[in-house]
Amino acid sequence: MSENSNMKPCALLFGNAGTIIAATPSFGLRTKIKTQVGTVIPPSADPYFGFHLTVRRDRRQLVSEDEGHGVCFSYDPSLDEPVLADFRITVKFPRGGVSCDYLPVPEDVQAKFPTVQNWQGFTYLIVHQRAFGIVIQGYSQGYYNSPDPKLEAWARHNGKINDVSLLDVLQQSDFYFVVEMDIDSCREVMGDEGLPSRFTYGYPRQPTNVKEMKELVNGSHGGAFAPCYDFDNDDSFITAINQSVVQDNLWLHEEAEVIAQERLQAYFVAPPGNIPPGTGLTLLVSVPEEWKSSHELALRRSLINSTLIQVKIYDVVGSEDSQPALWVGKIIERGGSIPELQSHLTGDNELVLRVRTAAKPQVRVYHYNDRATADEALSKGTQN
Repeated sequence: MSENSNMKPCALLFGNAGTIIAATPSFGLRTKIKTQVGTVIPPSADPYFGFHLTVRRDRRQLVSEDEGHGVCFSYDPSLDEPVLADFRITVKFPRGGVSCDYLPVPEDVQAKFPTVQNWQGFTYLIVHQRAFGIVIQGYSQGYYNSPDPKLEAWARHNGKINDVSLLDVLQQSDFYFVVEMDIDSCREVMGDEGLPSRFTYGYPRQPTNVKEMKELVNGSHGGAFAPCYDFDNDDSFITAINQSVVQDNLWLHEEAEVIAQERLQAYFVAPPGNIPPGTGLTLLVSVPEEWKSSHELALRRSLINSTLIQVKIYDVVGSEDSQPALWVGKIIERGGSIPELQSHLTGDNELVLRVRTAAKPQVRVYHYNDRATADEALSKGTQN
């Protein structure tokens, strides 16, 4: 899931007509810190108006790794995977808590960018904070760049470059940008007035009503939410944590209800003679390929978690009704760790269950010496 980003190239100054802190290459300066300003509509998070500060790391982070600091990755929503990442700070202005001025670039600011020619295509954007609530993401994260100790000190230890520290920049109440857009275009996109509403998962953060949750889940036909590595607020965090568990269990319960309505051929790998209640037996269940594919995720989940399940056995002795015996069991791995399966080779379309016998109702448990004998019996309709 990619984010809808409307970030624009710009330069960030410290104070009005002050020191250049960061700039994109199009401004003709060889700055080590890049910046962009604008709006972003990320997947599964609040839209915002703000800016990025990006500080490069050592090339391919080879030095950092050799020095034992490791390599930094970040999640790229456009690729939906982690990628090598520079040091980035994201500043989100408080929604509804800023005002903006869109002005021609003053001459003393123009003088700071001698290679820029057409200043009609630029705007001096001033963002005034009128309320508390600015959000800064990425500050004080790990940054190592021994080939450039001055830059490392600025990003990591609040060192100063041109008498300005990173903390000085972030603590401003007014932010000054030179934006590579004409004034009319800049006024249209720079600000939070046109942002969509805040993001919500659409679910209660701590649900207690199972029926209500089923209706909400069944009524939601949208796609999956994007992976999140940070959250805008506690409500989003708690909702995501709780709902991941709740909806996973609802799905598993629905799968169990569907599976419980189906009858499948099976036979016991059991010793000859009387089998007392409470004995553990291996049960081989034959499943069609389409059935297995349809329920594979639920079956795998049950196997990984060693989930106890109820197994319906329909071959009941002396029963005049259709009620099956209910035995407790669980799905287990196929393999050589089960001695009794050595003469009963299992295929891909079979489930291996371990079940515990019960006293009542009594079940017919057939004994088969090997797989060939069992297959012959199954073909004649003799099974459990």
